[in-house]
Amino acid sequence: MPTAGAPVTLINRTGSRRANVGVISGVTGIAIATASNLLVPIWSMPSTSASGARVARFVLDHDVAFRATLALDVVSVTLWMVFGGAVWLRLRRASTSDTLATSLFGVAFMAMIVLLMTGFTCALVLAYRATDPAIAHVLYDLAFGLLAMSGMPAIIALTAYAFVALTTTRLPARTAQLAIVTAVAHLLLLASLVIPRVVL
Repeated sequence: MPTAGAPVTLINRTGSRRANVGVISGVTGIAIATASNLLVPIWSMPSTSASGARVARFVLDHDVAFRATLALDVVSVTLWMVFGGAVWLRLRRASTSDTLATSLFGVAFMAMIVLLMTGFTCALVLAYRATDPAIAHVLYDLAFGLLAMSGMPAIIALTAYAFVALTTTRLPARTAQLAIVTAVAHLLLLASLVIPRVVL
């Protein structure tokens, strides 16, 4: 015979499963992104001021590894989408209702994903259009520009998360601190587009 506490227990278990899926997706996504960087380390790639010929030669020389890296990155960001959905749900529950901060997190996180995926799409096109230096130059710039611009919505999402974590008692304060530090790192990423010689 079901007891009065059964529905609450079921809800808690469902919430825990969703959180577990989010955590697993996030950790797996980070692990895959790290592994992709071992194939073609980002520091070995041409700078944003490199010529089209230099970019085309690099892509041709690292053809298989470059494509594999991009494929892994796409899988990684796809998993981040699941992670973002789980965090969004957690923020709404922590706030007990929809707020501007929780809405901003969801919208900004998805905007970041869209920019990342668009950047990777440009890079994938570059992988099979690299024989033309002029086209390679444009696609390379677009890819880096889109990836760098993803830093703006990421900053908004991280700031919104930090706000909710700091104004409620349902989320660890250390996660808010980590979000703030990561937001600053994304600000530097965006600066790499505006002042390329400073970072890249």
